[in-house]
Amino acid sequence: MKALIVDIDEDYLDIMKEILAREGIICDIARSIEIAIDMIKNEDYDLIITELYFRKDLLEEFFRIARMKNCKIIATTVLNELNGFDVDFLIEKPFDLKVIREILGRIKYKHVIISTHH
Repeated sequence: MKALIVDIDEDYLDIMKEILAREGIICDIARSIEIAIDMIKNEDYDLIITELYFRKDLLEEFFRIARMKNCKIIATTVLNELNGFDVDFLIEKPFDLKVIREILGRIKYKHVIISTHH
């Protein structure tokens, strides 16, 4: 599984990248929504984790591309508001690491392919 984490807080990006790496998820990071839009146009991701404080028009474009590529979207926010965005999970900051691990488990479980061939 491959993820793109988008946030302006470098410490947060480093922590999230480490957490996801422990879960076996390959991570790229973007420090702006403009960089993230370029990255998602050129790379395939299974998961997007982004803050919602970026400009609404840029977030809409980012989410539109993510949905076209069938990405799961986890939004983080200091306000418990979606502002009309369609995301799979909303996490209010600050959050307990158990919450992100639970969500990752739910997402990863859906990617498991069970073979019935012997």
